[in-house]
Amino acid sequence: MMAKSKRKSNDLPTLMDRGFTVTTSNSSTKKQRRSSFQPSLNAAMNNMQQTDIRRSNNTRLQMAIADMIHSDGLSFSFAGSKRFRTVLTLAKTVGQDFNVPSRNQISNDLLDLNFQSCWEANRDALLANASVFGLSFLGDGATIGRLPFINILGMCGGTPPVVIGIHDCTGHMVVGGKKDASYIADLFRNQMEELFSDPKHARMFGTLKENTDTFFFDGASNVQKAGEVLSVHYPRAVCLHGAEHVISLYFADISKLPPIKVSIPMNSFVYIFIRISLFYILTTFGCFTLCCQSPWF
Repeated sequence: MMAKSKRKSNDLPTLMDRGFTVTTSNSSTKKQRRSSFQPSLNAAMNNMQQTDIRRSNNTRLQMAIADMIHSDGLSFSFAGSKRFRTVLTLAKTVGQDFNVPSRNQISNDLLDLNFQSCWEANRDALLANASVFGLSFLGDGATIGRLPFINILGMCGGTPPVVIGIHDCTGHMVVGGKKDASYIADLFRNQMEELFSDPKHARMFGTLKENTDTFFFDGASNVQKAGEVLSVHYPRAVCLHGAEHVISLYFADISKLPPIKVSIPMNSFVYIFIRISLFYILTTFGCFTLCCQSPWF
């Protein structure tokens, strides 16, 4: 018996040296289990409370967005607008001292600032590949609410048409002027030269005469003559007939025929039904971004 007890006592240091722990009491183990279990329970309760609060806040925000869209008569697809998503993202970064801009700020200073930033973005996109593909300009007159306008757009290579100028001709016509060829040509020249007003753009992309290739106008005599005048100032450019405007007028005349006019309400219903169905399918399968970028919406 003494030999066995000595063997056990001699084995204890060897086991401890090898990393084994020898426990002599069960009470300490129970206390450790109790102390380790209580913080875990508290953390779980806190996580559940935070989850409930987060869900409540998410639901309130979703309801506020829905109420804004319903009450202000906005399109349902407004919820997927990139600009609206940007507003929500930036709203997370501001503090309590943020003030919503007033209507006077939005209609004055912020409107001018937004116009300038958009115009500069359009200019940069238009001139990015101007030296490779050349520049094309197109425009037309429009009367909106008895106000005469001249719209000027530009495009280049893979860049779709971007607006570079909308001119109100009211002051010119009040003094007896007309939207004739010389007036339209001068508007185009001034707007085109403004694209290269910064010397660094001329150094990077070349001169306007080197990059201007095409002018597109509809079949009206005044704009066709304006295109001929512009072709004299820019020898590399040619004036072409923009057929898309004529095609739209052609279908506008067709829609006035009795058989076509009767079928328009049914076609509108089918279009709206397909649009809503496509919107539901894309949102259900997680393709909401693709749905908002689709030309259907």
